[in-house]
Amino acid sequence: QILLCPRETCCGSLPPPRPLHRPLRPHTDPRVDPAFTIRSLPPEGRRSGAAVIILPGGNYNNINVRSMHRPIQWLHSMGIAVYVLRYRLRSEMHYWPAQIEDTEEAVRLVKAEA
Repeated sequence: QILLCPRETCCGSLPPPRPLHRPLRPHTDPRVDPAFTIRSLPPEGRRSGAAVIILPGGNYNNINVRSMHRPIQWLHSMGIAVYVLRYRLRSEMHYWPAQIEDTEEAVRLVKAEA
């Protein structure tokens, strides 16, 4: 269970910056490679320098990146930057090891932005 704290006490009064959606491989056609990341940073005064990559579940068949709002809020309350990975899916004809390749690429991206 994820515990959330009241916004006024942990996150301050400033909202976090808008999330940045970015293709994982910008040189590829998104119809062929739909993988992307969503970077969400905590408010400026709360940033700790830590980052987490979230891979939403779905057994490689489906994924719901919209369900990540509450975990992102919780991580932001601790000053942690969040990257949500929308990896390629088996239901879109992307078979293993496509998902681990997407994860490795996301790790490289986060390290490059550190």
